Amino acid sequence: MKTRRKRKILKEDDLKKHVLGFYNAGREPAHRFKSWENCFIYFHWLKAHPNSIARNIDLACLHLGFYLASWGMYRGKSFLLKKSFQVHRKCIKELMKRKYSILWNSDVSSLSNPKSVKLLLTLITRLRKTYDHKMTDTLVTKILLGTMGCVPAYDRYFTEGCKQWNVKPISNFNEQSLLSLIRFYQTNCKMFSQINKQIDRRSIIPYPSMKLLDMFFWSVGSNRNYQKLENAAA
Repeated sequence: MKTRRKRKILKEDDLKKHVLGFYNAGREPAHRFKSWENCFIYFHWLKAHPNSIARNIDLACLHLGFYLASWGMYRGKSFLLKKSFQVHRKCIKELMKRKYSILWNSDVSSLSNPKSVKLLLTLITRLRKTYDHKMTDTLVTKILLGTMGCVPAYDRYFTEGCKQWNVKPISNFNEQSLLSLIRFYQTNCKMFSQINKQIDRRSIIPYPSMKLLDMFFWSVGSNRNYQKLENAAA
């Protein structure tokens, strides 16, 4: 007979340790954590100025490419190593289409809408076709996190963090996985909101809910301890 795992209860101190610790670690201008923020800011500026997209497409490619490189997408056997920065042009043009506007910086409540979920899955399918190579869940979700901010990045540390908190299924990005993450956030929404307010007081941009989830589970999964940094900045 299988025994059911005891449900873990998220404590505010644990959330602060991981989310605020992660955030504070990236306050140094040259820290690689900062590359997400730089990319996110640029793409939201570009989205707000649609008439500027055509003449800034190469700069957008550079922003996206450097952010992806900072987060390990240009190492090992990555197909991106064999391409120039312009490999991202088709992807960016797809992201900027007006029909995806509701996905930009979406909060958990809007992403729980079935229409939003369907649109997001459609976008992911189309993004995979913009590269002349098979895309991993890690790559496509990192692109979305760095531009729209509507999903966490499904890398090794993030999925390991999800396992530790019994957030399932997490092996692949799909509708079930997304809804599981949304339920986790909604269960702990008051604590996440409080953490977000603390970040808002220090940041020049609002952090989307999916970025907070990404920071928490990545920190848990990587087994990093940023408590000293968090205490220093509190």
